[in-house]
Amino acid sequence: MPPRYRSYANVSAFVHATEDEARVKAAILRILPAGIAERLEFICIRMDGHHGNPILELKSSIAEKEDADKILLKSYMNSRLSMRLFWMENCRIISTRETGSS
Repeated sequence: MPPRYRSYANVSAFVHATEDEARVKAAILRILPAGIAERLEFICIRMDGHHGNPILELKSSIAEKEDADKILLKSYMNSRLSMRLFWMENCRIISTRETGSS
């Protein structure tokens, strides 16, 4: 019998004292595929930093295989797009330096 794989995704972020918790949550929700963000519930873990400054960790898990697969695929596609854009921009800069144009 072939092995069975279980897909899941964990989402987490740290909110430091100078950051707004609501804006960090909104940023997380913006990067998730449509339909998943509305069902996501965060666990908030409060802790103190090295100098006593408050730090909040936001954590959530997505255990539904279809949703987790969508998140992992979108994350992969976003990272591939980011790398492509990074290389395109850097190649443009190198090309500009080589030709002497701006």
